[in-house]
Amino acid sequence: KRGKVQSASAEACRAGVVAGMPMLEALALCPRARVIKTDMQRYRDASAALRGCLRSVCEALEPEGLAAAFLDLRGAIDEPEALAVRLLQTVACELGLPLRVGIGPGKLVARLAAEESGTARWRYVRPADVSGFLASLSVERLPHVGPKTAAALHALAAHSVGDLVRLSASQLEPVLGRRAPEILALARGEDASPVRVEQH
Repeated sequence: KRGKVQSASAEACRAGVVAGMPMLEALALCPRARVIKTDMQRYRDASAALRGCLRSVCEALEPEGLAAAFLDLRGAIDEPEALAVRLLQTVACELGLPLRVGIGPGKLVARLAAEESGTARWRYVRPADVSGFLASLSVERLPHVGPKTAAALHALAAHSVGDLVRLSASQLEPVLGRRAPEILALARGEDASPVRVEQH
């Protein structure tokens, strides 16, 4: 009961359950759900297999937890759209696992693109489309914006990322403190964090 959700069925997700949510909160949202204890060794084995599968398509990989990774596509031969489809097909054929792929000019945009990939299971956000893509997302989707910070931003009429970028740094500093410049930069799609390629 003190654990967190690692993954959830489509039905549980429709009830509001998301990965990382405390188990008690998830069960309150979806009381008929059946909880299956995580087999960590099996999870690690699947994670290693997934990384190997992704590396067969793109060698430059930074793991992100057990079930995600960032890939550096600079130097890739394929066009982004073709590479996304190849990743999906490779993982489905070799591992029988579903995958979501997000492609963007930075890590945050790529991660959010994957989350917004819909039924196609991949989405490519070009540099020219970043501000439009981010604008409609809720401020809670940004890093470092938890419930308290989000409530303070809502008090400033900043409900979406588009609302947030219209505010000045001086308006945001009392709410976001020293993180104000960083969060404002991310809201503008400015993310210089590199892909730290894992040596294997």
